[in-house]
Amino acid sequence: MNTWGGLCNLLDAAEVSYSEFFFTNAYVGLKDGGPTGDVTQYPAPGYRAWCRDFLGHQINVMRPRVVLTLGEPAWTALAAVAEPRPWPPGRLPPPEPATTSLCGHPTIVVAAKHTSIAPRAANKDSLRIAWGS
Repeated sequence: MNTWGGLCNLLDAAEVSYSEFFFTNAYVGLKDGGPTGDVTQYPAPGYRAWCRDFLGHQINVMRPRVVLTLGEPAWTALAAVAEPRPWPPGRLPPPEPATTSLCGHPTIVVAAKHTSIAPRAANKDSLRIAWGS
């Protein structure tokens, strides 16, 4: 799948071990059709809120020091649980580390285009800098 191949390539280029990562999705579940596309196109009532709450629960449990988002839906969902907002909604933020608080937990976030669309869109140096912080 392009998502995992692109993500693994990015982590390799940034020299970050896969074992140091917890992988999750901002929007969970299955969708009709192929492996790419918008899983939130026809969500059930309450789906986005449930996913936001579940993402918050995962952040509270895992307490990540760095979060890498892939694509607009992921960084929009993450911004909903961040204070202050690390980037404005509706446009791709620069792939530079930003410090914020996720669910009350200080975290560094890096936004990137989704690796299934643009495998080399994320800045490996930004991820390396964030990871080393």
